[in-house]
Amino acid sequence: MLFKGKGWTRKEWTGTDLEDALRRVDHLTWERDHALTLLTAHQRTAFEGSAPQTHLLNLVQQRDVQIADQQERLLTLQQRIQDLEEEVQSSHAATLYCRAEASTAIRELQIAAVELEATNKALQVANERLVTTLRCAQAGTCDWDMVENRARWSEEFYNLHGLDPGSEPATDQIWYGAMHPEDQERGKQTIQDWLERRKGDIDLEYRIHHPAKGLRWLALTGRILYDPCGGPCRMMGLVIDITDRKQAETRAQEAQAEAERANAAKSRFLAAASHDIRQPIQAAALFLGLLEKRDLDQSTRDLVSRLTDAVSGVQGMLEGLLDLARLEACMIVPDIRDIALDDLLRHLAVEFGGIAEAAGLWLRVPMTGRIISTDALLLERILRNLVANGLKYTERGGVTIECQEVEEGIRITVNDTGCGIPVEQLDAIFEEFIQLDNPARNRAQGFGLGLAIVEQTARRLGHRLAVSSKPNEGSSFSLTVPLSRSVPDLAPELLGVERRQAGSLLKGRTIIVIEDDPAIQLALDMLLQDWGLKVLIASSLEELDALLNELQSPPDLMLADYRLPGGTCGTDAIELAHLRWPVPAVLMTGDTAPERLEEARRSGCRLLHKPVNPADLRRTLNACL
Repeated sequence: MLFKGKGWTRKEWTGTDLEDALRRVDHLTWERDHALTLLTAHQRTAFEGSAPQTHLLNLVQQRDVQIADQQERLLTLQQRIQDLEEEVQSSHAATLYCRAEASTAIRELQIAAVELEATNKALQVANERLVTTLRCAQAGTCDWDMVENRARWSEEFYNLHGLDPGSEPATDQIWYGAMHPEDQERGKQTIQDWLERRKGDIDLEYRIHHPAKGLRWLALTGRILYDPCGGPCRMMGLVIDITDRKQAETRAQEAQAEAERANAAKSRFLAAASHDIRQPIQAAALFLGLLEKRDLDQSTRDLVSRLTDAVSGVQGMLEGLLDLARLEACMIVPDIRDIALDDLLRHLAVEFGGIAEAAGLWLRVPMTGRIISTDALLLERILRNLVANGLKYTERGGVTIECQEVEEGIRITVNDTGCGIPVEQLDAIFEEFIQLDNPARNRAQGFGLGLAIVEQTARRLGHRLAVSSKPNEGSSFSLTVPLSRSVPDLAPELLGVERRQAGSLLKGRTIIVIEDDPAIQLALDMLLQDWGLKVLIASSLEELDALLNELQSPPDLMLADYRLPGGTCGTDAIELAHLRWPVPAVLMTGDTAPERLEEARRSGCRLLHKPVNPADLRRTLNACL
């Protein structure tokens, strides 16, 4: 069959055919040789050219042709045999290779079968674990074939929705119907939006009315699959009960709302209490300012001094409350400028040097020669509180201020050798009204507001505050302040000119005072007249309107209390006056409510907080002129 296309037959390829061909070649060769022998013999006779000779020559030629044909046929047969043997050998090798490949494939199939069996077992175990996990977690699964509109729900899915697997088929309409009526439309719209926008992940929270458990919250988390053409074809999801989480969120929101209400109530209480307390303290401070200028005997002067100290203590507490309220309301906007750190340190050394010496303590304040970028007043307030605290809680040793340059700028550290603070209470010292060594609430030791103000002021400035302490060894409070990028021109000569001229600016000026408290009216009238001012007083908007109508020329200044009778306020009085003349105005307020402070700030007037120190009032009025 292999050489059939060439005209060969199977019989031609047998061994017998080959042997017959060889015998035939031998026989033809013998006949040729015999004919040649006879021809040679005939050539020696006289029968040359006779018919027998011609016959023999023809016979020899025929035999030569036949022999040549047979030899060619023999060579062809031999070549065919060689090709066949090569083909057989090649087929044998291919057979051996195929057998080896088949053997390898069989072994691989056996290994694959073993691995498949192990994988099936692992998959079965994993599936059992998943089912157990979902059951323990009370999580239901759903699988929705959108092409054929067929769905499969797990047993837990039915249980979560309070549905009966036997009577209620798994369809989208049954699922939507199980939702709370107020959530049904939202649920449909949510799924439709996901389908239209081709959002793969699904997150939906909805309510149901469970027949046994009542109102429950469920959450669906899943994914929508799309076909090659972009159409949705399948949705798979997981549903869990989130009722406990929702209830916890509700309780947290209620607690937060309650805390906000309590905080607002506290702020209102502090604002009202501060205002009501500030009024008599304001009057007392103003009267004391007048008394201190009188010619008094020593015993009376000592009594006035003690009274002044008492009023200053209450005033300090209210100022602390006011500072906290202003910081919480973000009312304090830092005025960042380049200042010489040494100037600030000298102020501290002068202010607290005598106090430290009187207590037998040292106060070491080095000079640095550095220019820093900060709000000078706020930074001085922070350092003043820290130095005062250090001296107050130190019995032996003293307070040292250190300044060290760091990558962020310069670190200013206030070190004391006092009683120290336990590590577990380091965070508590920055809370309002916290005094670790004053359980009896002795107000001579302060009110526990200083460090709270320090912490919030530092945060407002953006300066990093740090504290470290060891009991019985002392404490260290550090503040990191950025260095200036340029050296400012402080122009001290101009400041001196301003101070020299300030005292003579108020004499002969006219000021309108809008205040409804009789005691403060009297105190302000006496104090301002003592400074050389002509004082006009109004208790309400009506009185102010009448007073303005009587004036022939505009006043030089206005001083108004923020709270006035009939629900009006000082800003209303200033606006009324500004309808006639642009008079410089100062507002006084005892209200610490953040919203009140913000409202007063928006008026654009200068703001003073009761109780107002006479010196502060004088400086502010001078600054308005």
